[in-house]
Amino acid sequence: MNNPLDFHVLIDDYVRGVITPEDSQKLLDLIKQDPDVLKNLRSNMMADFLLAEKYALDRKICSPEDQNLSADDSDLLKEKEDLDILLAELVQYEKNAIPIKKEDLTDYSALRRKNRKILIRKILISTAVLLFITIGTWVSLQTLREEWKPKGMPLFKGIAKIAEMIDPVWENTNIHYKEGQSLGPDNLFLKSGKIRIQFTNGVSIIMNGPANLSLSDSMHTFCKEGDLTVFVPPEGSGFELLTPFTKIIDRGTEFAVRVDSAAIDLKVLRGKVDLFQGNTLLDSLFEGKDFSFSKSPLLRPAKPIDPNKWITFSAFRSNYEQTVQIKKEKEVRRTFELDRNPNLLVRFDFNDQKNGSVANRSARSTGIASALVLTETQSDPGDLPGKQSVKMDQPSALARFKVEGQYNNLTLFARVKIHQLRNEANVFFVSEEFQKEDGGFLWQISQDGQINFLITDQNARGKRYYESIPCYFPELNGTWSDFALVLNGKEQKIEMYLDGKQVSSEIWSHPIPLKVGNAILGNLDRARCKKNDRFLGGSFAEFTLFDRAFTAVEIKQHYKGE
Repeated sequence: MNNPLDFHVLIDDYVRGVITPEDSQKLLDLIKQDPDVLKNLRSNMMADFLLAEKYALDRKICSPEDQNLSADDSDLLKEKEDLDILLAELVQYEKNAIPIKKEDLTDYSALRRKNRKILIRKILISTAVLLFITIGTWVSLQTLREEWKPKGMPLFKGIAKIAEMIDPVWENTNIHYKEGQSLGPDNLFLKSGKIRIQFTNGVSIIMNGPANLSLSDSMHTFCKEGDLTVFVPPEGSGFELLTPFTKIIDRGTEFAVRVDSAAIDLKVLRGKVDLFQGNTLLDSLFEGKDFSFSKSPLLRPAKPIDPNKWITFSAFRSNYEQTVQIKKEKEVRRTFELDRNPNLLVRFDFNDQKNGSVANRSARSTGIASALVLTETQSDPGDLPGKQSVKMDQPSALARFKVEGQYNNLTLFARVKIHQLRNEANVFFVSEEFQKEDGGFLWQISQDGQINFLITDQNARGKRYYESIPCYFPELNGTWSDFALVLNGKEQKIEMYLDGKQVSSEIWSHPIPLKVGNAILGNLDRARCKKNDRFLGGSFAEFTLFDRAFTAVEIKQHYKGE
């Protein structure tokens, strides 16, 4: 323990219930650094509780009603009362209902001499109780602050996924769906654009916005309004599409439907469907047959359907390929400008993997940053058709590179597809100096979906552990996500982002120079983590590192590729 005085001040604040979050972190750090601190913690808590108990007992001994008791009866009564008081105070202390004041805790030696038997019994009882409370407190501190103790989440079992998207705009701008994202029972409100939903049983639905679709399970979907095209393979026969006043049961076919508040228009493109109103069969429709159903003939009569207004699966696919080509051209322009950014230290584009290494695309990298060396990784499809990524989902997989110098500000971006968060902590980036020299740092995501940042500061001048709110969820597994970390020494703040949205912003009270040095992506070094339980469990499509702090607007622009 470097400074015993600091420890006793922290303990005093902790016992009185006035300890700050920053001091809680300092106390935890002291406990981590010195195993004997936990013993001192237990003894300090014991002393404070006994002093508090003495204060209450001292008042009772001096109370008038005790003066008429015999010595034996008085001892027994005091023992019972004292035990009740002790337990009550322990409960109240747990609830922070009674702050213990130092001026109330005076010398108790005389009382101890008079009541030695009582105190011995109470010490044994309080030791057991206090040991339980201390262990509980220790576990609570660990749960709150230690990066290797997250809660974890069960795997997400969806009923469908968003297979492809063409310029979607959602009604709720706070909801952000991604290509490849798993869906459970959900309500989809597409304002414009097109998406294709793929159910687990092979059923596909194209939504052409504006459209409102509610997913119940892989065999039942409700459409309130919008244009849909539905393909049902043999294994999905019997799939039901409900509307406000009809039910369409597919018998293995492809059909298109338009739904609004007054009527539906239906066209069978292939196969057969049965159309119901309630439990009444209205008609069985075969390939090429149209059907219009009005809730009231006065609102809209049945009419022939224009076949050109339906989007077929082949037309959707052609449209999607055109959209992908536009994205590729945009990506070429973005990376061309990005590689010439004067603040860019590193950009690894994993589309170009040669002989176990990936070139650093930064035009500034000469003499500053090295190429990326891959170890036991695999090639994987990238974030756009035709592109490649590097898969790091094995305990031995990692990638190494080096960046010279120290930096007051850094911004890191990682475009990652997480397959599954299999470990309690899953590493994006770690510098070799982490836990060895001041300024080394670690960036990772915990199993419960919280992004973590840890920095080595041996003098404990400031906070060393930062975490976001839970922001990554299992339904995002298998999709490309953009993680960003901003280390802003000038403005003394640390920020984390997911897909362009800020998920954490905290004060960096004592910034220190940052060291990248020999760094690793996707894992910890085997010498540092012999259990090999920190590997990412995902794929990298791109990693970039800048020597300046990005603003929130710039983070969003980077995410959008602008």
